[in-house]
Amino acid sequence: MLATPDLCYTEEMDFPLELLKHWIERHASLDLLCEFDGWPDTRSMEIELQESDSDRLRLVVSLDEVLLDADGSLGSSYRRCGCFELLLDEDGQPDSVILIQVF
Repeated sequence: MLATPDLCYTEEMDFPLELLKHWIERHASLDLLCEFDGWPDTRSMEIELQESDSDRLRLVVSLDEVLLDADGSLGSSYRRCGCFELLLDEDGQPDSVILIQVF
């Protein structure tokens, strides 16, 4: 397994690491990981590959949930984590994503 600071990757993936991160940012319901009405900070996102086969990847996504203080300034942040299943098309490219579990 090849690891970078914010992504874990195996050679079975046929698309660039940054494409995976960008795709997850745009298509996964990352706000479902947030517990306190904050928002997901995708700059803090880390992705770890748990399982893969020809038509799906199981990923653990972790990121910070950012909250605002009462005065509207940036407040606390909390680390959030969830398991997503990324379904691949017949060419091995991302097609859809489903949240499996929040932990």
